[in-house]
Amino acid sequence: MADGYVDLSGVYSRLSAISSQIQTVNYNVDGVRQNVEQVRRETMAEINRLKLQLEEMERQNRFRAAFQRAISEIIRVRQELENNFSTQKKVREYMLGILDASDLALIQKTTISRCTEELMLGAPKYWLAPALIALAAWISDNKPLAKRALAEACRRDDEKVSLLMALITRRVNAGRIQNGKKLVDSNIQFKWLNRYFSHQNPLEMRTSIMAFVDAYSNNIFGFDKDNICGDQIEAWMKTLMKKIPNFEDNQKEYWKGVFASRTIHYDSENYRTLKLLCEPAQYKAMDDYLDRICASEDPVDGIKAQFNEMMHAPIDTRKLIEDIDLQLHDLVSKYEESEAELRNEERFLSRVKELEGDEDTAKAQIEAEDAAMRARDVPVNFAQRLSQAINDSSRPGSEKITAIKLLRPYISGAFNEFMVANKDNYPKTIDLRFSEPGKVAFGKSFTWAGQTENGENQEELEATLRKKYDETRDSSVASITDVELKKAEKARRIWGYLSFIIIGIIPWLVYRHKCKKIDAQNKANREAVRKYYDRNKEASVQLLAKALEGRKEANSVVSNFLAEESSEQIVL
Repeated sequence: MADGYVDLSGVYSRLSAISSQIQTVNYNVDGVRQNVEQVRRETMAEINRLKLQLEEMERQNRFRAAFQRAISEIIRVRQELENNFSTQKKVREYMLGILDASDLALIQKTTISRCTEELMLGAPKYWLAPALIALAAWISDNKPLAKRALAEACRRDDEKVSLLMALITRRVNAGRIQNGKKLVDSNIQFKWLNRYFSHQNPLEMRTSIMAFVDAYSNNIFGFDKDNICGDQIEAWMKTLMKKIPNFEDNQKEYWKGVFASRTIHYDSENYRTLKLLCEPAQYKAMDDYLDRICASEDPVDGIKAQFNEMMHAPIDTRKLIEDIDLQLHDLVSKYEESEAELRNEERFLSRVKELEGDEDTAKAQIEAEDAAMRARDVPVNFAQRLSQAINDSSRPGSEKITAIKLLRPYISGAFNEFMVANKDNYPKTIDLRFSEPGKVAFGKSFTWAGQTENGENQEELEATLRKKYDETRDSSVASITDVELKKAEKARRIWGYLSFIIIGIIPWLVYRHKCKKIDAQNKANREAVRKYYDRNKEASVQLLAKALEGRKEANSVVSNFLAEESSEQIVL
């Protein structure tokens, strides 16, 4: 071995082996890590699966428990209903049995005999119990009992008893008229109906009120010769005027908004052409008034046509009777508040049973149904209720007629204001304008203005329009001068004098070619300008003629409208 030399090959070899072993260890560690990660993922997936399985088991257990609870609770609730409200149920059944009879005189005495005062005592707070006794006593001609029971019924719930008696006496008298018998009392149904009306708050009225007002207005209760109920309905409107600030103005504004929403746009080819030439503000003023005239006078969709159709709609008397009879059955069938709470509980439990224990879904469904029912009958003031009846296409024609009659002053006043709102803005004369830039070489921008009232000066306007086009054409042609041509010809002549010198012939030939080119271009430009303005002149004259026809058409619509007698009135 040489001095100073150390053999490290063995060390390097050993280090290489160690490095290889380290790589192997790293590889094995990575493999273990991947295996651990795989096991972790599988474990988590299994945990999640088991968690979901447990949650589902818990849900099913909860559903089963709720299902079983609903079954047992339904039994409890129904038993409570039977114990606490069986008398009310019996009262309703007896009352409905009597009401379902086609003629009260045909009701069996045994049925009436079962309607004893015991029922009234068995339901000490239920308004319908004494009302049933009163009706049974009335049929049996037991006036003292009838009077005593009726007083007790009114003490318990005067509003409901008043409506019940109004509807029943209407049916009795209708049956007596049909059978040629003497009426009980020609005014008794109106007295009871008016008593019911007196309980209503005109600021908050339900949809059902329209059924009774409509039936009254169409003489389903008979002819109210003393205007007993009519005075009460009038009092409702007076209350609205007193309680609601600016009531009359608000009503007019509401109906003007309704009319504006039904605006029908006047349209014709000539009228559209007029828009291209007419001063914008003047055209808008015309358009606004014409649209209102069309909205009023259109034979199909116009305001007058629509109101005329509503006012002459056939009245289905049978349907009116069926509607108030349905209201009568609903009144008798309706549960009192204390019973309604149990009925709602029964409804919820029955829904849980149907859904096999899903209480959350049952609750959500019932809440949605109740919310939808409340939304369909939000209390509003009487005028709003009438307006809804007019604007709702699903409401019966008789109801629309009744509502229109009651709102007549506001509807007519609003219509008159709607029609005259833009009348004074309709322009007596209009300004017509043409304005276009020159679109050919040397073409100048073109402007023309004219004025007309009804197109009576059409020849004069067309003449001035043609003259303006001719002047602009001639001015544009005149602007195409031969200055450059003259310069080129002068240069050509100079080089012509020098043409005896050999070098002078070449510039001379160049300028001769240039002169020809300039001369040809000038002739072409003049011809293009002449054609452009002559062509546009005739097209513009035709456009002007169509625009004037559009103005004549618009004026004709206005004059015909104003010429009609009472043209600004709605006939209600």
